[in-house]
Amino acid sequence: MVQAQRNTYKRVYKSDGSYHHPRVDSGLLRKKGELYFKAAEVTGSQEISKDGIKKFSLKTLFKNQVFPLLEDKCKELENMLNEEKGGNHKVIVRYQEDGAGPHTAKEFINFLHAGFEKRGWMMVRQPPNSPITNVMDYWIFPALSKRVSSNQAVKKGNEMLSGTELWREVQRAFMLLPLDNVAKAFLAHHQVVNAIASCRGGDDYAKTPQESGLHFGLGPKVRTQYDKKFQPVGVALTYDGVANASNGLKYKKPDVSSIDIGVLTHLELKAFKQAFDKESIPYGIFNCVFDSISKENVENISKENVENLAHM
Repeated sequence: MVQAQRNTYKRVYKSDGSYHHPRVDSGLLRKKGELYFKAAEVTGSQEISKDGIKKFSLKTLFKNQVFPLLEDKCKELENMLNEEKGGNHKVIVRYQEDGAGPHTAKEFINFLHAGFEKRGWMMVRQPPNSPITNVMDYWIFPALSKRVSSNQAVKKGNEMLSGTELWREVQRAFMLLPLDNVAKAFLAHHQVVNAIASCRGGDDYAKTPQESGLHFGLGPKVRTQYDKKFQPVGVALTYDGVANASNGLKYKKPDVSSIDIGVLTHLELKAFKQAFDKESIPYGIFNCVFDSISKENVENISKENVENLAHM
């Protein structure tokens, strides 16, 4: 979005075929100072082309907006957890990136890896041709598309939305997404992962309409959570265990006792070390690694050590 430098008005044609832009309120297209959408090429890190044309740099976006916003949200959640449950909680961001062209630019990827590593966060790649493993592609984007298409039909019929109109409709649709439905989508993602595991990496789970395809039985098993103003802010399970099929959900949690620890990153191992109690089953599965990592050195696990430990 860029800011309008002056008022602009609709073009009006004269009888001789020429045109002008009468400065009348009824013809006002854009008001000075108003933000409007301007098309730009999305790049990994390049901000200006050789011809001087501005580009949309993902590196700049993450540096100036995404990282600061995520840091603030982590602190907010940590303070909330510490206040509600006591202790010293740490919120870790686990970010999933896809293979779109700008997302694979070397300078941008190196910048992301350094930024996530510095903050103790995790970054992983989305499996190729697997959009369903991304909550955005699985639910958020389709939900936005339906709302925007509906509003377009009501307001403009068969006409296409301009860039600025589309941007505003997407923003409006996003702000109107019920937060409890968004939260439910993240819970459903846990079932998606279990479904993929049950099919040994295949997609048969999505081809069985007689078993209701991607419906996992979450609806009756969650309740909406409200804030002090009685606005929906999320959902909570009505029973313990999001992946326990015996409690009404379709797919059981997979058996990870034979997992190859070598597929986990050192940051993921750090998170396991900090999150699991020594008496828990997951801790027992990874105890050969955990017992080799002292509490004092948990923040200093090197990739080489993880690779060595993974093959113990």
